[in-house]
Amino acid sequence: MYSSTAWQHATKPQHRYEMSDADAVGHSRYPPCGDSFTIYLKLADETIQKASFQAKSCGPVVAMGSLGCGLLVGISVDQARKLSAFELDAELGGLPISKRHAILMFLDALNRALNS
Repeated sequence: MYSSTAWQHATKPQHRYEMSDADAVGHSRYPPCGDSFTIYLKLADETIQKASFQAKSCGPVVAMGSLGCGLLVGISVDQARKLSAFELDAELGGLPISKRHAILMFLDALNRALNS
């Protein structure tokens, strides 16, 4: 049902902590199942230096937060704004349609953080 990449990030997530000195924070919720996701970013010179997340959610949301925060570290804010749902789904090895809200929540929280 899930790729080995998604399974690895869901069961052994990385970057899962509240960053107390974040420069930008974004939050997203998915009301149909009650999932919530918050992303924390540390920025310097328009580059994402650190990224972390907190989630009260299903495994795919945790997997997306873990993998997604890893992808953000070291890229520019402009590059982060250009991340697409298709690109993130491919990085995760493909999520079932019923779990793709994980990707949308990540992108929503990221956009909220970058626009805060």
